[in-house]
Amino acid sequence: MGVIILDNCGSVARACAMMLGVIYALNMAYPKELRYYYEFLQKVLFRMDAEKLSPQILGLRNKIDAGL
Repeated sequence: MGVIILDNCGSVARACAMMLGVIYALNMAYPKELRYYYEFLQKVLFRMDAEKLSPQILGLRNKIDAGL
């Protein structure tokens, strides 16, 4: 079971951004089962390190860009 370390972030978007920032700042690996979720947030939505995409995320980004 996990432990809540931060409560009342204000919004889901802010909570996701804060989680991504902590993972990035501490140079931690993404949780295995959420790897592509965090990669999508970081590289597609936040456009951080966007030139290095895994094939799964590249395909999703291309579909989004095509308007599907």
